[in-house]
Amino acid sequence: MFPRPRPTARPLAEYIAPLLGYGYAITNCGASGTTMMKNGNAPYWNTGNSGTATNSSPDIVISMLGSNDSKPANWINQTNYDSRFYKR
Repeated sequence: MFPRPRPTARPLAEYIAPLLGYGYAITNCGASGTTMMKNGNAPYWNTGNSGTATNSSPDIVISMLGSNDSKPANWINQTNYDSRFYKR
């Protein structure tokens, strides 16, 4: 695991390029504030970035999941989570 950059540091894609090696093309297909749940309050799948990400045939994918999916606005969708990842 590599150390997490400070908020004032350069973008994550630029930070990890030297760690991966410059033989990789890094594309940021992120969409701030979106959810991975298709029925969440702001689904990533409804953004243009999702098409770019899925059509790019990546060798490596780094995703940050859960932050926006866990917002109170999405609690109504809690039955969509895989039961292996939470306790009742």
